[in-house]
Amino acid sequence: MTIRQAITKAQTNLQPSNDARFDALLLAEHTFKLDKTQLHLQANMLVDPTHYFNLVARRAAGEPLQYILGSWEFYGLPFAVGLGVLIPRPETEMLVELALRNAQCMLNAELTIVDLCAGSGCIGLSIAHHLPHAQVHLVELSDAALPYLKQNAARYPNATVHHDDIFNYASSIAHCALVVSNPPYIATHELASLQAEVQHEPAMALDGGADGLDFYRKLAEIWLPRCDVLAVECGDGQAEDIVQLFGGGEILQDFNGIGRVVVAKREQV
Repeated sequence: MTIRQAITKAQTNLQPSNDARFDALLLAEHTFKLDKTQLHLQANMLVDPTHYFNLVARRAAGEPLQYILGSWEFYGLPFAVGLGVLIPRPETEMLVELALRNAQCMLNAELTIVDLCAGSGCIGLSIAHHLPHAQVHLVELSDAALPYLKQNAARYPNATVHHDDIFNYASSIAHCALVVSNPPYIATHELASLQAEVQHEPAMALDGGADGLDFYRKLAEIWLPRCDVLAVECGDGQAEDIVQLFGGGEILQDFNGIGRVVVAKREQV
């Protein structure tokens, strides 16, 4: 079977997904170790499609494409991901942009940044990449997520991984310039109604308690007094409540007009 024939069949197998063509091509790149241009130029090359179709079957069954590929790009950087770790999403890049803007205004020669509920480390490590002078601490409790976090952090000498509860870890930080977090923010009763693909992601990284705000209450109580700036991602309709919990702050909207990031500064609260 040629590469073209394999991709065509895969696309059919992945229907009715709107991303069938996209998924089929990415899985082909991954399987045959060719980029998009090479796939086109070598479309008539004969291949054994067995492994490719095995991956396509996993995708058709609802397994996230990112888990199958084993890595995903975030803020222009590659991150290892897999079962047990939250998948990096484009809207979370807003949190990195905000953190970098705030950090550039800080005159602290030994800038300390803490990423709570770090998961794959995509937020904190993107910051570490662009601020090599900063010391970035990434805190993650999940045993399943930790190997991915450590693998990703190994590329950054200014990043330190802590396997700890984010509230217990607070006792070791008297003060830091910036805290960032994409905490669990889905209300418990909504977990069962999430898309089938999202159901593959760890509930530990999604479940934010009865109203989805449990972690924000603790962040307000324990971490807000310890930092100059606290920036968090949140879900649709939560931003105003979080500003109230933080005693002030600014809401930034994503491209869909959803309040996606809340930032609280010491002088605002």
